[in-house]
Amino acid sequence: MSIQGKTKVSGFGYGGMQIHVPAAVRKDSQNPINMGDMVMVTIDGDRLIVQKISSITPVINSSK
Repeated sequence: MSIQGKTKVSGFGYGGMQIHVPAAVRKDSQNPINMGDMVMVTIDGDRLIVQKISSITPVINSSK
């Protein structure tokens, strides 16, 4: 069973944003992301996907 938690989005720097991951989600044994890891953030329709870079397949950007 996956852990879920409501969270808050706040502004960061010059136009960026931060998404706070609740402690219960961060501490879940299924969470593959650790502090300092590089991640890929992707928008897919109305979803925001965060993946650890070492665990994703390279994507070729075909738009020019």
